[in-house]
Amino acid sequence: MNKQKMYALVLGLIIALSFTLPVQGSVEATYIKKLPYKFNAKPPSAGKPSKATTSVNILNVPNGETVMGSVTVMVEAKGAFNHIDLNGNPMEAVGHGDRYTGTWAAPSSGAASIVVEAKDNNEKTLASDSVRVQAVSEPQWEVYIEIDYIEGHYPSIQVLDYLVEYWSGFAVEVAYKIDDMVTYDNEITDAEFWAIENTYNDETWYDDQAQDGDDADNYGYDAEYMSKEKWVLWGTWDENQYVGGYTYVMIANKDALAGNYVFIADTMIDQWESSNGMNADNGETIVLCHELGHSIGILQLRGQSEKYDPDRYSIMSTMNVENALYMEGNWYYSGSYWGSKNLSYYIN
Repeated sequence: MNKQKMYALVLGLIIALSFTLPVQGSVEATYIKKLPYKFNAKPPSAGKPSKATTSVNILNVPNGETVMGSVTVMVEAKGAFNHIDLNGNPMEAVGHGDRYTGTWAAPSSGAASIVVEAKDNNEKTLASDSVRVQAVSEPQWEVYIEIDYIEGHYPSIQVLDYLVEYWSGFAVEVAYKIDDMVTYDNEITDAEFWAIENTYNDETWYDDQAQDGDDADNYGYDAEYMSKEKWVLWGTWDENQYVGGYTYVMIANKDALAGNYVFIADTMIDQWESSNGMNADNGETIVLCHELGHSIGILQLRGQSEKYDPDRYSIMSTMNVENALYMEGNWYYSGSYWGSKNLSYYIN
């Protein structure tokens, strides 16, 4: 058995058995977990009546966040009001769940505040919310994504560009390359996923040590979870008919350190989109953003299982009609989940 095949076999055993590994400089047990993203078959929930008291809350920008350029701001507003302003500019109502969106232009650098206000028709402020942010002029972190795709399943550029643009507002630069076509047309089992990865995951962007088979993240074995290089397989369907995609994530003490090795089951997602009356790419945008979120450490756990965001309109909630359809073109990460990211491995 050659060295490359031996590495692939060892990696498969690690994942299949959820084998624990020590993190250098830490006494906590670390393990690899596969996080499947399942479809939520529940019908859309009825919108709750607005509260009598007017309130407005910034949903997706944590206090103290680093921002850059054009920043997407998502707000929840309830009660009686005439309009919502974002730093003096009107916000647009989206979806059907008291959501409002706007784009805030960050200053070139320094501390700043994002302020939202619910106003009456006389411009009187009825409720407000604000977060302090730190503006920068250059990306602070960088992520590179190699995408290999099953023949006939070329990735949607619109889906990829949505991720790039959203993350850019938070000073994370994303570069992707659609690389190899894989001749295959069937469901993807775990064994087939890793066999394809072993053959096709070969792109090197920023560091010639990031090639699969080397130790780019200095963790000491073949699988690169903390590297800036991420690998995505795009196409067909998973062996589990309810799964739209998954990511393998490294976890320590219930905290996601980093992740890599992503599958986007686009055929399954397309069928789900069609059955729920939504446009093509809606579901794929949710799945890609959700899985790549895991890859930079965005995760909350309940025991050994993923705890989905209770904000059903958020990317990190279950894959449901509320986020995929009703938030079309305005997808977002809630602040509590976006704030759980770990960008220490991706410094520019």
